[in-house]
Amino acid sequence: MTTLFDTLREDALARHAACERVLGKRGVLSSEDVHALRVATKHLRASWALLAPLLSEAERSAARGAQRELADAARELSGPRDRDALAETLARLAAEAPKRRDRERLAGAHALLFGERPGKHQRASRTPALRSAFQRDAERWAACTCAISDEQLLREGCGRLYRRARRLAQRARKTGDVEAWHRCRKQTKYLGYNLSLLLGDDDPRSMRSELGALGEQLGELHDLSRLRAHVRRARTELGQPEALRGVVRLVRRHEKALAAACKAGSRASFGSSPKRFAH
Repeated sequence: MTTLFDTLREDALARHAACERVLGKRGVLSSEDVHALRVATKHLRASWALLAPLLSEAERSAARGAQRELADAARELSGPRDRDALAETLARLAAEAPKRRDRERLAGAHALLFGERPGKHQRASRTPALRSAFQRDAERWAACTCAISDEQLLREGCGRLYRRARRLAQRARKTGDVEAWHRCRKQTKYLGYNLSLLLGDDDPRSMRSELGALGEQLGELHDLSRLRAHVRRARTELGQPEALRGVVRLVRRHEKALAAACKAGSRASFGSSPKRFAH
């Protein structure tokens, strides 16, 4: 009989097989390759976050080491993809701005900051260190065996992720701090990934759609915050160019509106008490 732990482990090994097909080739990674590897690291880290507290002390230490190594791999991949995400966010704001003047202002900023400059921006490479990091984690999953009941994995594992995400959401709503929302985003996505994998269509509370929507909103909020910071730095570095005048204000306007939506979404997603969620 297949257990939920088996499902978790098989999913991790399947993701690693897909990553090895990408990393086993030669040459520079494409944008699609980088995106696929980054998505894989997020799901793998989410699985370890679910499982680690339920393991023995030695296994827990190894799991935490795996999370750190995967985080390092994600950072190695983040540069090119982060720039693409900022460019896509600014292009979307320009396309969706209701006023022509704002559309032109944002489009001009996009052309200045993210216009094509061949050779200027280095793409991620298939380095031996990056490939080794994924291979070591695949070996950890292949060797991982533990007797955890389905009930324990859901009640204690997912219950712990829910408590953490709920606490971070409460803190973010209270403080409005961007970093608090970012930490909430990571835990919300970890919880959503695991509920989707372990429960699928059997989730009676339909939390997957709520958490998925909230995770997307929090991701967009994070992108807007980083875009605002990027524009501010560029204004200083480029000598306050006319093309960037007023852009920070426009980005901040969208950021405030989205933060309000995140507050409402987090209340809906985490309205149940941890005890009620566990049942």
